[in-house]
Amino acid sequence: MEQVRKGAPTPTRSGLLEPQLQEKISSALEDLSPREAWSSNCALSGLRLRNIGEILGTSEEAAKNCLFRATQKMRCVLGEFV
Repeated sequence: MEQVRKGAPTPTRSGLLEPQLQEKISSALEDLSPREAWSSNCALSGLRLRNIGEILGTSEEAAKNCLFRATQKMRCVLGEFV
């Protein structure tokens, strides 16, 4: 069996899965509530949970739970890619 070199093209790196992955991501994002999508975008932008909670008008814990639910939904839809 041939060894795979580090940095060698894989289906993901070569773009073979890109259209499938983009479709799955779009589908996963549609499953999120507006609040979950917003909190996910804020977290990806670097905002801390405390700040997200303040903006949402909730506690840091509620923001954390919202982000957790969004992450779980994304993982469920993107299962084969994560």
